[in-house]
Amino acid sequence: GILQQTIGSGTGPGNGFLLKQGTSMAAPHVTAVAALVRSQGVRGVANIKRAITSTATDLGVAGYDTTYGYGIVNAAGAVNISKSSLTAKVSKRRIIFRQRILVNGNITPAQIATIYIQSYDVKKKRWSTIATKRSTASGYYGKKLRLSRNSLIRVVWNGTSTVLGQMTGNRRVKVKPRISVKAKKVRNSRGVFVVLSGRVSPSHRRRIAVIKKRVGRRWRRVGRVRLNRKSRYRKTLRLRSRGLYKLKVFFSDSDHIKGASKTIRVKIG
Repeated sequence: GILQQTIGSGTGPGNGFLLKQGTSMAAPHVTAVAALVRSQGVRGVANIKRAITSTATDLGVAGYDTTYGYGIVNAAGAVNISKSSLTAKVSKRRIIFRQRILVNGNITPAQIATIYIQSYDVKKKRWSTIATKRSTASGYYGKKLRLSRNSLIRVVWNGTSTVLGQMTGNRRVKVKPRISVKAKKVRNSRGVFVVLSGRVSPSHRRRIAVIKKRVGRRWRRVGRVRLNRKSRYRKTLRLRSRGLYKLKVFFSDSDHIKGASKTIRVKIG
């Protein structure tokens, strides 16, 4: 059993230092040790688990067994186990679709090792490795990536037989869609028109893009257009007044922050 200070209801034999047993008694003690390990800078469930299980005082048959598990938790051993540190930086926090970012950092103690760069999949609700990179003898690693949507990035090292692995915190990178646009001015008996056409990347077929014109310091919506199956659009706008028109096409969705095309200038007069 576990000798622990127990507070029961009222007074009597239910209070004091008592021997208790079972998973209800073991779980809070192991959880407390896990918190101590994490407070030492260790990140990642697998690394914290390894710190606890590899330093436990073995009981029964050597190694893991179904009676004693890994043995008795050893808080001092888990906290003092050989640790590593891992840093990660991203070169840009906002990019346009298909732009590249650099994910780089250092591992300590310095060594040649395989670094795993992971991204969180919101739909599948899990992390997946999107790239690997070997660090140099000095511990440095760097990898260029292209991201197609808003992403959470983290870096993982699995450690060695004598040193715990490590995991960085999350780095958020926001991605704008790439929007191309070109304009053609048309004049006929009904007036002057401008035909805007282009494409939104990555593909977002059957979604809605918004066309805005500059009015003072703000952009005001003047039209909407649905993308076709190839994520292309074509929209005709009538320009009723003389002057210089500044037009842009905007698009956003749950996977991307709002993106905008270049400014199209059309002069009527």
